[in-house]
Amino acid sequence: VTAHHSNFFSVNSLGFEGGYKQSRHTISVAPIATRNGEMERDYWYSSDRNFHNLGTPEDVGRYAARRALARLGSRRISTRRSPVLFDAPIAASLLGSFVQAISGASLYKNLTFLDKSLDTLIFPESICIEENPFIIGEMGSAPFDDEGVKVRPRLVVEKGVIKGYFLSSYSAKRLSMNTTGNAGGSHNLRIYDKNNQNRNDLNEMF
Repeated sequence: VTAHHSNFFSVNSLGFEGGYKQSRHTISVAPIATRNGEMERDYWYSSDRNFHNLGTPEDVGRYAARRALARLGSRRISTRRSPVLFDAPIAASLLGSFVQAISGASLYKNLTFLDKSLDTLIFPESICIEENPFIIGEMGSAPFDDEGVKVRPRLVVEKGVIKGYFLSSYSAKRLSMNTTGNAGGSHNLRIYDKNNQNRNDLNEMF
């Protein structure tokens, strides 16, 4: 188990204006599974602001072992069109790739396929992505970004349409836009399907 404590401050020419403390506690494991000479490895973790909200070592270890064992005996499938379910880490990484694609540095350096994508439909019309920095106890919560800019809740994607980028003061200036309070990254993103709320459950999707 690792624990991390940090202090963040906003700064101007007169000195420190304000600051806040944050904590992060993590427990993780990466087991190796073997069967008939085949070897696979996977991992799992639990991370939270509050130590008491962490998963137990037994639960984390058990689920990590299940993931590693599930890799044994994997096989190729034929080329096909089919629905795909992504597990939590992969789903989060896909959302992270989207954030990177509409972040300031990627935009002003012309390193993204989503250049000039504001107000463009890129998802199904039922998909929304919201950012809320003010959820108590969540990892991405903060009163201001790394530059001291006040953050706010907003819809990044509304009905499939990109409604905002992720900009720091510098990248916003390069793009002749205003900062979105995202110096240092995004804050508590949530993606959901407005037309399918009752079936946004993993067991229902199988």
